[in-house]
Amino acid sequence: MKDCDVSVIVRTRDRPRLLGRALANISAQTCLPAEILIVNDSGDPERVRQVVAECGGKLRIRVIDHATCRGRAAALNTGLKKAETLWFAVLDDDDTWLPAFLETMISAAEGSSPVVCQSYVVDEQLDAYGEPHETGRRLYNGDFKELCLIDLAGHNRFTINALLCSLEAWRALGGFREDLTVLEDWEFNLRLASRYAIKVVPAPLACYHRRPREGNGSHANSSLAEHAAIQTRLGNEWLRHDLETGRFGFGWLSALGRQQQELQQLPFVGRLKRWRERWHRMRGRSL
Repeated sequence: MKDCDVSVIVRTRDRPRLLGRALANISAQTCLPAEILIVNDSGDPERVRQVVAECGGKLRIRVIDHATCRGRAAALNTGLKKAETLWFAVLDDDDTWLPAFLETMISAAEGSSPVVCQSYVVDEQLDAYGEPHETGRRLYNGDFKELCLIDLAGHNRFTINALLCSLEAWRALGGFREDLTVLEDWEFNLRLASRYAIKVVPAPLACYHRRPREGNGSHANSSLAEHAAIQTRLGNEWLRHDLETGRFGFGWLSALGRQQQELQQLPFVGRLKRWRERWHRMRGRSL
């Protein structure tokens, strides 16, 4: 089996069964990565190495331990600073790819431009032994065939495990923001898309797994309330910067994107009415 010039960053913390599934999933790729960097964000280091010994197979794996929990973005940056390839992809310990993910994404790459694909959302529950069992799945972004910057500014259009990006781009953008507890991927994606033309592979090759917070402890996904709070914080931060500089930047772009998303959720007549009202306001006319 051929290898591809990709470093896969795997973030983990005390979720050995999910980590084992992620490593088995990478082993099943039709094109194996050149290296895997597991960033253990203050979890039990012995347990991580045990999982690697049991599930790593012939994969080239390096484990990096954080003595204290430094968070999602810091874990990514830690791994990427050690990466030795042209490209990187992220597969968190609780997510998976379809077998052809790496091969398809590398084949679609041109130059150093980023590539993204569609994703499935997979709902699952853990049994009494901590084993995950799928309860359903749906397309996360089946209409995602090309990247529109306004859409991306309104909400994240692709999951973090659906991205193939160059290390050069990551360095040029200064990495992921470590002050963000969630949505570090969305903030990075928006900066990435504002600087690079991102190619979209219109096929669902990545799976974002979700588990309910109730009863799943550290295995649960981050809360929707936390996501909403960080999205509001970022929007306000960007808009203040736009107002201070007198420029049209991420603040206005994000506001437009969120308004567009809200309009799309209205019935057709409601959308027409809202667009008509907005058009008259822009023209300075009263209705």
